[in-house]
Amino acid sequence: MRRFFFLSRVFLLAFLVVRPAVAAEIKVPEDQPTIADAVAAAADGDTISLGAGTWNETIDFAGKNLTITGREGALKTVIDPQGAGSCVVVASGETAASVSSVTLTGGNAESGGGVSVTSGSLTLVNVVIHSCAAETAGGGIFVAAADAACTIVSSTVTGNTVTATEGGGGIAGPESGVVVLDTIVWGNKSNEVADDVAGIPASAFTSCLIGEPGFEGSQGNITGDPGFLDAASGDFRLSCDSPCIDAGSDDGAPATDAVGRSRVDDPDIEDTGTGTETFFDIGAFEHQAIRPANLSCTADSGNVTLTWTNPVSYDSVTITRNGEEAAVLEGTESTWSEEAEGEITYEISGTVEGVRSCSVSCTVVVPPEPPADFTCSALGRRVTLEWTNPVSYDGIKILRDGTEVAALAGDQESYREIVDEFGTHEYRVIGTVGDREAASEACSVLVEGVAFVRGDSNASGRVDLADIIFILSYLFRNGEAPPCLDAANVNGDVAIDISDAIFMLNYIFNHAAPPKPPFPDCGTIPKEESIGCESFRACEKL
Repeated sequence: MRRFFFLSRVFLLAFLVVRPAVAAEIKVPEDQPTIADAVAAAADGDTISLGAGTWNETIDFAGKNLTITGREGALKTVIDPQGAGSCVVVASGETAASVSSVTLTGGNAESGGGVSVTSGSLTLVNVVIHSCAAETAGGGIFVAAADAACTIVSSTVTGNTVTATEGGGGIAGPESGVVVLDTIVWGNKSNEVADDVAGIPASAFTSCLIGEPGFEGSQGNITGDPGFLDAASGDFRLSCDSPCIDAGSDDGAPATDAVGRSRVDDPDIEDTGTGTETFFDIGAFEHQAIRPANLSCTADSGNVTLTWTNPVSYDSVTITRNGEEAAVLEGTESTWSEEAEGEITYEISGTVEGVRSCSVSCTVVVPPEPPADFTCSALGRRVTLEWTNPVSYDGIKILRDGTEVAALAGDQESYREIVDEFGTHEYRVIGTVGDREAASEACSVLVEGVAFVRGDSNASGRVDLADIIFILSYLFRNGEAPPCLDAANVNGDVAIDISDAIFMLNYIFNHAAPPKPPFPDCGTIPKEESIGCESFRACEKL
């Protein structure tokens, strides 16, 4: 029994000795109150996870191979020693030290105000280094010539300074030992003169934006203004027109940016990066605010409707009208309408975490409201149109069967005309405001005869003794024929003879029965009752 107990203890001890150490995660401030305390408590291979906040101390790896990361990203995790040395120090022969997803600022040292690597190897991933200073070299990053190496990936180094001339305001280092990928190095100075890189050859950079000339044109490097959202306020995210968008490389770059967002491909920007996936952005921040797509603008009678699709999840959508903000919508909205008039240019953009996309635009000409309450009627050959004007027009156009037949003043609300051609005619009324037009609904009328008043044989507009004389002259003295034979057919027997004159005499002088309709007002009769009517001017007055 004792032998078994002894062997068990031996095996357990052997297991504990052989079993490899498991890397630990030390959270600051939950597990340790400061970064220095976390480093002191850590062992090789451990990860120090920094909570959101500004840490006024220097990260010194103290010879340990640690991973130090901001778990809420570079926008919320800041290392600021407040001028009391470098932000990050690697000086004790570390072989696998790394810093990621933090902002380094406020460092000030003889060399390497932001990062100083004098002995050992450091990897920086998704790091922002700005507003750091050094006396001799490397305002942002300094890598010593011997026993030092630094790999910088998907980071942004900007706004750092060196007092010495040509000291590398951004990065200073040897001809070998420094590798830079997908990183912006721009806007740094030495002795108040633009100076981004010192000592490091162009071959060390791949898919980077370097402010000074001499690096562009090889290995995917570019130069120029990176297009920060608001560098003066310390916002180094990319604006929508940045040349860094879709210009990086995925070869060695992380799948997420400095705030944990995934890489996205902007379909409106040409992919100019290198590697397998050529749409990674250069710098610490991936531009997420892709512009809206498939914008459609339609205008109809004083209204405009916009529709579009959202290629990413927006926080909000902003619509401008002729350069002025018209609406801010929820990020899920994809349609909007308003009452409008005239020629209007609309622009739509989406916002993601405070970054607005470039806009898409359309221009529409909104027609005025069309004439309303449009009616048309025919009395014989005389057609009457009536409508109301819902807006103030410059002019009115009348169309018959698709052809303009009249142009009226903008305040007119009625129109009459005599139509020579019998049959059905279609009318439209069009209101005009400047170059814009609005047409009413169509209205059709049937013109199938001439309107007249029976008994008014001479078409004078009166029924009197002159009409009797006109009939008798036509019958017995070879006088002028009635312009409308149906008007002279007083008794309606489909013939003109002495009985029509006698009928009129009895009506006028003996108060006998009046003529058959149409009487006393203008009207028409069926074709089978007509003996002919070419015109009747009394009923065709406009």
